[in-house]
Amino acid sequence: MKLPSFKKDIKAFLTSEEGNVNKKDIVKAGTMLLVLGAAVAGSMVPREVSAQDWKCGHTSHSSHGSHSSHGSHSSHGSHSSHGSHGSHSSHGSHSSHSSCGCPFILVWNGKKFITENNILPSSENILRKNIIIEELYKLETTPILKDKKYIFKIIEFEKEYSHFYGFELIKIIHPKETNIGVVNNKIVAYKNLILPTSILDSQKNDWTKKLSDLNNKTFFSGEKKDILNIKFDNIQNLKNLHLLFKSGLRANYSRITQIAKKLEKISFSEKEWVNSLKKIATVSLGAIVAGETMKAESVFAANHLCKSINIYADISFNNKKQLINIIHPREKSSFGLVDISQYKQKKSESFSLKLKWTNSHNLNFLGAAEVDSLNSLHIKQEIVKLSSLKHSESKEVHKKDLGSKGIELIPGQFINLEFLSKKEHLNSDQKVSFIFKSKGYYTPF
Repeated sequence: MKLPSFKKDIKAFLTSEEGNVNKKDIVKAGTMLLVLGAAVAGSMVPREVSAQDWKCGHTSHSSHGSHSSHGSHSSHGSHSSHGSHGSHSSHGSHSSHSSCGCPFILVWNGKKFITENNILPSSENILRKNIIIEELYKLETTPILKDKKYIFKIIEFEKEYSHFYGFELIKIIHPKETNIGVVNNKIVAYKNLILPTSILDSQKNDWTKKLSDLNNKTFFSGEKKDILNIKFDNIQNLKNLHLLFKSGLRANYSRITQIAKKLEKISFSEKEWVNSLKKIATVSLGAIVAGETMKAESVFAANHLCKSINIYADISFNNKKQLINIIHPREKSSFGLVDISQYKQKKSESFSLKLKWTNSHNLNFLGAAEVDSLNSLHIKQEIVKLSSLKHSESKEVHKKDLGSKGIELIPGQFINLEFLSKKEHLNSDQKVSFIFKSKGYYTPF
């Protein structure tokens, strides 16, 4: 396929704030942040790894979960629109943020395609070179059958190539009192949610109520060096304790939200999708449209480090704080789980954590829950059959070719996926969750 022509100004990028990354910074980030960052394009033959192999630097990417009920919180929406917090009264457009790329998955919800989130974000790891990532992602949007099929789109509008070698949809019917998530690329169930007794920022502002309510649309719009101190009480009887959070990659950054709104207005028509997505990709990449040069709000570059949120445990017996994990959020706000069980003292009734920001990220919710395997709770999962796969340019793709040759997307292209299924019949005490499995990688150009 012939690539579209884009205007590039590498010199301007390298002298800009987001392009100014030297070798010392990269080495430092590699040792202290366990290698977070953007992808480095390479000419190596693709290798296969699981997303859990990047768990040190992409916990939030590989451990997102979701839930529709948690004890006293009976339901929550997608929270696509939030208010910002008072300590940062003005941020502008945040044009200096990294794009951090990634193809996006869209879900048919019975009325329109919802822009769910980015996938394969582990491709951003700075040590990888054309590594084929296999990841599991818990869908926030519940897909609805259309003509006995669940329908998805994988779209590309960022400055990158995306390569795919497999897709799977996993359907899980489970009790309402449990919720489904992913930890280190393994599907888990969690329950017995507890809320923090205290969430304070570095100025002693109290965020406990705002960040403990799933129905509250307020978020903590964290900036570099911001800190939240969290305390949980009455945890002595909880087993396999995990931190539950909901976060998004960029604070006060409207570009992806604006694109998502445009995509949701496109009808089901294949022709309209082809034309509309090419226009969106062209504007996003700063190419010439109608004789005018449109500037993208952000530029993706292989040498830019996508910074994150560091989680520290307050280890009271030696009066030290130990780094537990690093959250590198997905583009849109979604749930994640981090194992904190080994840091909890057996007889202690309380547990303290510190979250430290290294870049601008939103935080919507904090809690803790007990995590268990699906087998232990006798929860079954079903793999839904992929019945059709079509590329917006090359049309029908044979499933055998997908596994051996792969399929490529460039900006302005998309893949249609259809999974054949029967309508699930749920008991009054059951609900259904979906895990989307993708296999592939992407590289910037």
